[in-house]
Amino acid sequence: MLPLPRPETGGRIEDLRPFVNVPDEEEWRLMVSWLVAAARPSGPYPVLVLHGGEQGSAKSTTAKVLRSLLDPNLAALRTAPGGDERDLAINANNSWILSYDNMSGVPMWLSDALCRVATGGGFATRTLYEDAEETIFSYMRPVAVNGIDEIVTRHDLLDRSLIIHLPAIPEEERREADEFWAAFEEARPQILGAILDAVAVAQARLPETKLERLPRMADFAKWISAAEPALPWPIGGDSWKLTTIAERTQWPRRYRPTWWPWPSWSFWRMRATSRGGRRLNS
Repeated sequence: MLPLPRPETGGRIEDLRPFVNVPDEEEWRLMVSWLVAAARPSGPYPVLVLHGGEQGSAKSTTAKVLRSLLDPNLAALRTAPGGDERDLAINANNSWILSYDNMSGVPMWLSDALCRVATGGGFATRTLYEDAEETIFSYMRPVAVNGIDEIVTRHDLLDRSLIIHLPAIPEEERREADEFWAAFEEARPQILGAILDAVAVAQARLPETKLERLPRMADFAKWISAAEPALPWPIGGDSWKLTTIAERTQWPRRYRPTWWPWPSWSFWRMRATSRGGRRLNS
């Protein structure tokens, strides 16, 4: 783990935008919401899924930027555990954010394990060099994964996921790595300060925040609703059109969430694209 920069005042969460490849306004709001939720002292947390439909979409860079804001690490992006939940438990025990890079799929055991990480779970194993002693890991952590393929397919993990689609970056808009990271490091203290401002607003408003109905991941939804005055969009999301239940039933089953936003926080409209399918717009 690396040290965080000292937060500075005067920044805006919007200052993050040049460093993440999320041109779509709706998905930008989902990304910001995940980031503010990941700064929450306790979960449960949603799982961020960065889906780059093709190479050159900066999915790894975007994931590294997000983790660097809250949990900088020498190995910011890691390969997913290769079949042993013990490795996942050790990772969760030593990190705040679990970020797995360039995944080609999520096997069944890992899908279930990531659900437990995001909503709270544990893992017990025999203590090394002991016959009757257990070592117990208990954790609840924010999770981010990225890949080119449709990596999240199982229903339980989909219900906990925010799926963001990253387009390929045009050649004329690419940036040199040294220039990019130097600019990010300069902006990072003020971006972190703006995120913590949103956390402070959420903490203050959470006891009085009420949702008309409780969706799946209700704690997450309530937290973001409480933080909304400090977030980079209008309070109440009046400019956003609530997708009707009829429209929702037309979505591909693979990306159709079971929880759904209600009019009091209509900015939570999510959008998904199936391979070969049509994209639903407002």
